[in-house]
Amino acid sequence: MLLFSENLMYAPVDQTCIHELHRLRSMPEIQKFLGHVSEPEELQEFGEYILGLMSANNFFYGVYDNKTLDTVGFVYTVSYTKFTVRPALFFHREYWNHKFAIEASNRMAEYLFYMGFKLIVVEVAKNNVPIIRVLRASGFVPSGALPGENSSEEDVLIFYQRPGTTAGQSRGEEVDATE
Repeated sequence: MLLFSENLMYAPVDQTCIHELHRLRSMPEIQKFLGHVSEPEELQEFGEYILGLMSANNFFYGVYDNKTLDTVGFVYTVSYTKFTVRPALFFHREYWNHKFAIEASNRMAEYLFYMGFKLIVVEVAKNNVPIIRVLRASGFVPSGALPGENSSEEDVLIFYQRPGTTAGQSRGEEVDATE
C-alpha cells in the first residue's frame, strides 16, 4: 500500500533496497549515532538481517520526494510485539533540516497506530540531538535512559508515543516499554 504525506510518498520496498540502505546507514554522519544499535556492519550480513526483518512482516518503506520521486530515505520497524513497535528512520543527507523527518515520523506513527499498535518506542543516542528534536516535534515523550556499556553514563534515551498524542503535545508520564 502506498502512503502519502504533504511532501513525501512511502512505498513498500524489497531486497533491491539493501545496498542503498547499507550505504546510507554506513555514512559517518549517521554512524556516529548508531553506537547503541546492534545491526551487522558488513553488507552481506546486513542484507541477511534486513531480509529477516522483511520476512518477519515488519513495516518497511522507502520514502520518496512527491515532486521528484527521488529517494529520501527509509522508515522501517526493527521489532514489534502485539502492541509495541520499535521503528528506525534513515534519510539521505540532502534531505536533513527540511522537516521531512518530522513529516515522516508523524505519518509513520499515524499508520502504525492505524495498524493497531498501542505504543511506539524509540531508542536514540543521547548525542543525536537532531533526532531528539524530531521526536519531540512529532509528539514523542522522553521516558528514561539506558546506561552505556562502558560507563555509568546514560548513552541511550527512550522516547515513546501512544495513540492520540499529537505533535508538540507531551504528557510526561512514565511508560513500561514491555507492553
